[in-house]
Amino acid sequence: MGALPVIYGGSVNAKNAAGFFSAEGAAGVLVGRASLDAKAFASIVGASR
Repeated sequence: MGALPVIYGGSVNAKNAAGFFSAEGAAGVLVGRASLDAKAFASIVGASR
């Protein structure tokens, strides 16, 4: 069986996003409430790069 991608769906925000993106095996995050604030969402997207 191959590796399964893991997408974190907990409380992701601009302050903790970089930690989730750098975690071993993490394929991404599911952004909830933080997506309602354009600046916060842009910061999360920036952390993914």
